[in-house]
Amino acid sequence: MRGGAVGEVGLMVLIATAFATGCEEDVTELGPSKPPPGALFMTADPTTGVRTVSIWINDSGRDVPEDLVRRIAGQVRASTWPGDLEVPSTATITTIPSEQVPGVGTSVGRGQIDLEIDAPVDASGWYAVSLTEKPGEYGVQNQAVLFSFDDGSRGVRVSPAHPPMVASVLACAKEGGVVAVYARFSELVNKAAGAVVVDYGNTAVTCPAGAEAPDEDQFLCANATAGQAFSVRIVGPATAQSSGLPLATETLRSADMQVSVMGDGCRLYKPAITGA
Repeated sequence: MRGGAVGEVGLMVLIATAFATGCEEDVTELGPSKPPPGALFMTADPTTGVRTVSIWINDSGRDVPEDLVRRIAGQVRASTWPGDLEVPSTATITTIPSEQVPGVGTSVGRGQIDLEIDAPVDASGWYAVSLTEKPGEYGVQNQAVLFSFDDGSRGVRVSPAHPPMVASVLACAKEGGVVAVYARFSELVNKAAGAVVVDYGNTAVTCPAGAEAPDEDQFLCANATAGQAFSVRIVGPATAQSSGLPLATETLRSADMQVSVMGDGCRLYKPAITGA
């Protein structure tokens, strides 16, 4: 199964890529210039069953000073979604210096912001945790996997007690006219085989399921091309591993999603609505 932007392995690849990119320095005729620090959201959009969003700060492989992490933390915003009303939250700041790891090499230092939505808020609601990029001061990395809010900021949506849902869909064109579709869930779920169905194409055809896992299901759509319309339907029983809440019964349509083209040409679709 391809994790990409939708699975644990893919997330670690994104982390490594982002930190490696942050370590590269631009070279000009006047010499190398260090790129601005980068903020990397570690919590996926959207995620259920959590009230804390983690953001890592890197600075071209250098140790990250606490005052920089605090400045960026001061720009992180927690609000209702939709509605955009600020909600109380608590930020925990950590700095982790680089160190020599025997047999591995030097680990990259980083700063970390853990922003927790305070307990008094409605646990069943949705909350946006967002950050607006400030060119020259800091950047927001891996923006393609983040949700784009109306004010131009990027970030993620979380809900402490919402039932699990299909959080994003990755569609990748393969050889032979096949499009592989990966439906990622907002948290780990237990489900019956065939609980999730994908209909793909401008003339919708149900795609056979490939690999199924607690974090995502794969579908292989034949005689298809990238960018066609699709829908994801929940038709069978599925529940969250942690809470036992049922997977939200819904039909998600690509027309109702934000779409980003990834570096490998795959398209990542993020629902613009999250159901009841």
